[in-house]
Amino acid sequence: MGVFPENPCEFAVEFIRRMRNHSDIIQIPSSRQVLSIPNLIVSRYYRKGSITPNDFIEISAVTSFPDNQDLAKNIAFEILFPNYKKNLISSYFDDNGNDNVNDTLNENGIKSELEQLQDLIDEIETTKSIDTSIIQQLEKFIEELNEKRNEEPFKSALHFFNDDSELYKEEISSFNALIEEAKKRLTQKINSLNPTDLKAGASLDLNRLIQEKSKRTWEKITSKALENQNITRDLDKLMNVGNLEDLIRTITYLDKSNAVPKNLIKELKKKLRNQIKNLDQLFSAAKSFGDIPNFDLEELINNSLKSFSLNTTLIYQIH
Repeated sequence: MGVFPENPCEFAVEFIRRMRNHSDIIQIPSSRQVLSIPNLIVSRYYRKGSITPNDFIEISAVTSFPDNQDLAKNIAFEILFPNYKKNLISSYFDDNGNDNVNDTLNENGIKSELEQLQDLIDEIETTKSIDTSIIQQLEKFIEELNEKRNEEPFKSALHFFNDDSELYKEEISSFNALIEEAKKRLTQKINSLNPTDLKAGASLDLNRLIQEKSKRTWEKITSKALENQNITRDLDKLMNVGNLEDLIRTITYLDKSNAVPKNLIKELKKKLRNQIKNLDQLFSAAKSFGDIPNFDLEELINNSLKSFSLNTTLIYQIH
């Protein structure tokens, strides 16, 4: 192959297959190792700009259990250099015809992740060239980032990245580029933001953008609260409209994002008493909050009898 001495994904699958079926194995390798090996190989490629057989052998060893590491080095070497095997006949009898690696991958949901990684490897192989100066810039930036990773606004910016590999993929080599990409990703998530996203957005000074672009009441109100705006009118309007689902979602977001004091959350939950009119609404509130809010039992049952069949109401009461 052009970049890798062996296809990392194929190597990992073959490596685990041989390890599992070897007579000297002490601890059966985890199926997750199939994914970690090519991931580490690709990461090392991005860091160094090249990959050697020694990298494959070293990564195979360090991802293995300590008692398996010597065996891992030997098996990795045999896969990479099959012509140097001392005993060719033994290779025909090691696995006893059993090959359950693919079944294990499917059971653990790893195969699809491995296929995505293979796409990345194919893309690397297709280009067959890499600007090492860019890699050096990226490496230098990662080192600087590691020193400020837990500082704002960088901590919040990193919230919108799954891991550092995405920084390499986007060729982010400066703090300004990191912040801009984070803003871009938050903007793309508007209308499907979670409380943690909103909190990170506040740290990135994006509250106004969220309030202008979002169509979700809970996102707008939570964003305002995180900006220390007075949200009393917004909450009153929401109460008067009578949209219980939006109200429940708003209270949940305000609570999980720590946008308002806990005593206000308690007050809002108490006000739900006048909003809950039937068992369906009570169930929705209890599911969101994790407990049963106050409600008027007699009114709730009467309304539920009008809205649902008797059987449905009894089922709710039983549960």
